[in-house]
Amino acid sequence: MSLSKKINNLLQELHSLDNGRADNNAQCNVINRGVALLSHKISKMHSQHFVQALIELNNYAENLARSGIADISDDIFTFADVMDDDGLGNTDIPIKAILNISNHNVHANFSDTARQG
Repeated sequence: MSLSKKINNLLQELHSLDNGRADNNAQCNVINRGVALLSHKISKMHSQHFVQALIELNNYAENLARSGIADISDDIFTFADVMDDDGLGNTDIPIKAILNISNHNVHANFSDTARQG
């Protein structure tokens, strides 16, 4: 399928091009606002406090992830899908993962996923 046809199909799936642009613009504006607020907050912190806050945030995230993983029984899970295209002309790009959950740890194997580049 030609790139032109792909673009036309995509545009047909959108309610309207303006709505799609508005959605993207809204997402970008939210991200930019978040970055501005975070930058302002960081600029008022002493660097040691900021580093400590990052350490605490990472510890919290790790504990949350470990808690979630602890609820999953030891097993091997597989996942496969295909990315339609990468925007560079490559299509039907395989994404495959094998997750081995054992003893509250996760090993993710993506070796059968298409290489980047």
